[in-house]
Amino acid sequence: MTVPRRGLLIGGAAALGLGAAGLLGWWRMGSTGAMAQMAARQRQALPSAASARDLIRYATLAANGHNTQPWLFRSDARGIDILPDFNRRTPVVDPDDHHLFASLGCAAENLALAAGARGQAGEIGFDPEDGGKVRVDLGTAQGGDAALFDAIPLRQSTRSDYDGSAVSAADLSQLAMAATVPGVDLVLISERAQIDRLRDLVIAGNTAQIADPACAPAMPMSARRPVEAIMG
Repeated sequence: MTVPRRGLLIGGAAALGLGAAGLLGWWRMGSTGAMAQMAARQRQALPSAASARDLIRYATLAANGHNTQPWLFRSDARGIDILPDFNRRTPVVDPDDHHLFASLGCAAENLALAAGARGQAGEIGFDPEDGGKVRVDLGTAQGGDAALFDAIPLRQSTRSDYDGSAVSAADLSQLAMAATVPGVDLVLISERAQIDRLRDLVIAGNTAQIADPACAPAMPMSARRPVEAIMG
């Protein structure tokens, strides 16, 4: 079967506000209700007897560079390959495909966690031949971090407007605790002047990107596609 398709945290006095209505409209794809229904289908609980298609569905919930979902999946009797979809490259912002391949790694981690939670724990490997691919060999054992598996369907991005309310001290503390792992640096920004400066930089960056004709073709790809469209 072939399937076609942490850190800086803003908190404290106010939430980060981005962009004008036109910018927001560009990124919103479809109605809120339709998006919610699609998201609910994709995030349904993983069956106890998970098939390859079920595992791939959980893999596609992974974080991915620029929300392009630059992956293809191919399954066989022993495991699942995750291949790069170079049709979904973003050469202006990712000229060496670093973000693209990091996205494949995120999908592989999700897939491995899902497989381990359903008694199919195996090994992840990388094959550099023919453009490169990630291979997840499935086994017959239970394994993996249960807390990370449980978090998979909860992770999300949103294009909704921020309400402008402050992030609570308890939430900021929880975020700080979550970042105390090797390789993660955390910067909490709570001063109004710093928030405003960062907001202006983000808006300027997004404005420049949208104005670049070379970026425009990739932008419609950012809407998460329904499972039916990628697992035909």
